[in-house]
Amino acid sequence: MKYPYRVFLCYARDDNGLRHRVSDVLNEFGFASVSDDGILPGRPFPDEIRTLISQAHVFVPIVTSDSKDRAWVNQEIGYALALAIPILALSVDGALPGGLIENVQSITTGSDLEGLRNALGQGALELAIKPQALPQRPIEVVEWAEQRSQRIAEYADELWERGNCCHVCHRALVTTFSIPDQDDFYHPDWEACGPVFGTPYLREILLKERRALERHVRKAGCWLIVNTAMPLDETFVGSRPRRLKILQEFLESMPDELIDVTFMHSPATGSVLVVGDSFLASSHAPRTGGYRQSVIVWHAPAVLREREDFERQMITGLRSSGLERGKSRKAAIDRLHLEIAGKAASA
Repeated sequence: MKYPYRVFLCYARDDNGLRHRVSDVLNEFGFASVSDDGILPGRPFPDEIRTLISQAHVFVPIVTSDSKDRAWVNQEIGYALALAIPILALSVDGALPGGLIENVQSITTGSDLEGLRNALGQGALELAIKPQALPQRPIEVVEWAEQRSQRIAEYADELWERGNCCHVCHRALVTTFSIPDQDDFYHPDWEACGPVFGTPYLREILLKERRALERHVRKAGCWLIVNTAMPLDETFVGSRPRRLKILQEFLESMPDELIDVTFMHSPATGSVLVVGDSFLASSHAPRTGGYRQSVIVWHAPAVLREREDFERQMITGLRSSGLERGKSRKAAIDRLHLEIAGKAASA
């Protein structure tokens, strides 16, 4: 089964009918075509176009006699080049790529699109994506825990609003799903976490992060890797039992088929969160008040590679515990019982 890569179609307005037919062919092969007709009403058009391009796995300009010299088409091409999005041109009826994409890989086809079908059947789209060396990624670096949680919540919510329900991968000390799910910011669950979640403002933003991610997880599922040996300062040591209990309650509320959990026992610090194949947040070691120095990445091929690496870690962890996919939740709940009681053995 082919991976549903997101393919941004760049085209001239006069070629809108052709664009629809190209989109249909891509859908036949299991790919997800994206273009300006996916823009939500009321959003600034240029900003939305840039967002869609930045989240694409590959950028496909439809090169025709009408599109070659269109200023807006060239602007979109320039933006894709700046973000290092892989480009695969589609040359229709003898029109050849020029200007910024004169030397990029291309597919040649007639207006019947048989050339496109043949190329896709031979894996041309995958070949355009996979060999890419890791580029200078489109990234955002945030210093404070509040900024990290706010960005994660905003981007997860934006994906949801676009209709993209994403599977979530998270490797961390106790994961986002140990954040108290309480609107009362003086609830005992928040108070038990003490200075880790010190202010009502921070608690509000953390709650938004959890809920933004959780609605994806309740529909599309998640993989969690809990690192029980991450070094802790005294603040985290004091809050750890309650946070593990909250995580345990989350696991108890999930069906087996939507979640897998494994544990690692490593001094490695930090957190990696991958939301679908759309964005990832990589954070340095936790400090009082949350993670510091987080890097948020939207470059789709880079995010996909991180997700594939996470999947390998997940499978290795499950196998080392003698578990199968879809059958790890109950074992994780039992393990958390031991961790909370301080009786878990190192693994």
